[in-house]
Amino acid sequence: MTSNKVTCRFTKKLVMKKVALVWLFIGLFIFSVKAQNIFTYTTPAKEAQLKKLKAKVEANPANIEAHQAFISAFRIHNRMDDPALEAQYNIWTKQFPKIYTVPFAIGEAYANQENPKATAFLLQASILKTR
Repeated sequence: MTSNKVTCRFTKKLVMKKVALVWLFIGLFIFSVKAQNIFTYTTPAKEAQLKKLKAKVEANPANIEAHQAFISAFRIHNRMDDPALEAQYNIWTKQFPKIYTVPFAIGEAYANQENPKATAFLLQASILKTR
């Protein structure tokens, strides 16, 4: 009788451990899949919106509101630390070298995220602003 109770307890503990491991793996899988896909989902409509905002910035690069709208839309559709955003602003900085709002807009967005990349852009904007 006693060995039967011990075996039963041992079996219950073993089953509970296996169930706990299964739930752990399921939870890890769900969170890893969600973390990978949370910012990479784009649709043609979102791409069209970004192209429209990009054209708006290029039409009037001194308009800070256009920059803020572009960065906001980019942040919603992608990650803020996506290299494509910084690359685009590097292109615009070369394309519009005398307009301080270009580096200021990305610098401000990075500063709001407490990203150290903000320093270089804001310094560049302050130099252009004083000229």
